[in-house]
Parts: sequence; C-alpha cells; structure tokens
Amino acid sequence: LYPDHPYYALPKILESAVTLEKDGDVLFSGRIIVDDTGFYNQRLLTCEGELAYLVDSRVRPAGFSGTPAEVFAALIAQHNAQVEPSHQFKVGTVTATNSDGYVVFSDDEYNTTWDVLNNGLMALCAGYLRLRHESDGVYIDYLDELTDIAQQRITCGQNLLDYSRRIKGEEIITALIPLGAEQEDGSGRLTIASVNGGDDYIYDQDAVDEYGWIF
Repeated sequence: LYPDHPYYALPKILESAVTLEKDGDVLFSGRIIVDDTGFYNQRLLTCEGELAYLVDSRVRPAGFSGTPAEVFAALIAQHNAQVEPSHQFKVGTVTATNSDGYVVFSDDEYNTTWDVLNNGLMALCAGYLRLRHESDGVYIDYLDELTDIAQQRITCGQNLLDYSRRIKGEEIITALIPLGAEQEDGSGRLTIASVNGGDDYIYDQDAVDEYGWIF
C-alpha cells in the first residue's frame, strides 16, 4: 500500500481481517502479522491464514481418549472458549482415523491447540485440516484425504514467476542414541546397548558414507 491509497491507514496488525475472494469463493482469509514501511512510506503487509488462530489458545494439562472425532471436537471446543468469536471454528466433517478408531494421549506442557493437534492427535491419525466458509460460520474439517484438486497448470514464465532451492544441513543426523526412562536402580536412562551388541546407538550406513558421523 502506498501513501496515496484511500485505505492506506486502515489495516491494523493482528486486528484487521484480510480476505481474498474470486468468483464468490474464499481463496484466503487471515490476519496481518507483519507491517513493514519502506523508504517511500509504502506499507508491505504480510498475512497468515486462519488456521494460525489455533496458536492463540493453550491446552491445559489433560489426558485425551476417545474416537478421533471426539478428541478433535474437544480440542476445538476448548480453543473456542478462549478466543473471540471471529477466531472460533465450527467442527465440520471428520473422516480421519487410525486402525483402532480410538486414540489415547496426554499433554501437560500448556502447548498451543495447534501443537496439540499436530503432535498429539494428528501424529496418531495423520490427515488434513481444511477450513470452509459457510453462511453460518467457518467450519474446520479433519479429513483422511483432501477432496479438492486444483485444475490450474503451473507454467514457468506465466504463473510461476520465481523459483529457488535450498538444502540445509543443520538438521541432518546419521546416528541416533535412543533413550528410555530413568531406570529404577538409579543407573541412568534406559538404552539399547544390552540388545545391540553393546552399542547404545543406531546409524544409517549410507548417510554416514555421504555425510560422516553426526550424532
């Protein structure tokens, strides 16, 4: 936005809702999280989508058990209880599940609802989160498979205007030391040494050959 724009001063960080629509369909909806001002006082606004609202609420220490649909509904309900109506979701279609149709996990770290969904429920059931804008509110679906497929072709020089590739080595490991609970005799954490020829680690030989030993 440049200073001569009629709505130059209107957008507010975190406060303003930004929605992009095409042919009656909502392509994006979210909020402003970064407001940069340039040399000519132009504003460059960076937005994040509505799923980020799940970062605004915290899950109190609790154990969760039930069907994936029941646990999902419980997590969304406690999120809704902590945020304003514009950041709440209605539970929609839930088809994601696991082999048992039942999940059990706990969280005692006061994590965000987003983290508990990703690292708790979705770690057990996988699946995808999808938002739908309906006349009576915003629905959040938890699906085993996505049903919408974009028909737009990606063509270099037309709708693909830039491309870059980055390879990062910071998180590459080639050897891992698995650790269990503290042993009752006070001798430290449980390791795999007793069942692994005395070695307390496992490794990937192909990775070691390529990158060396990185524990």
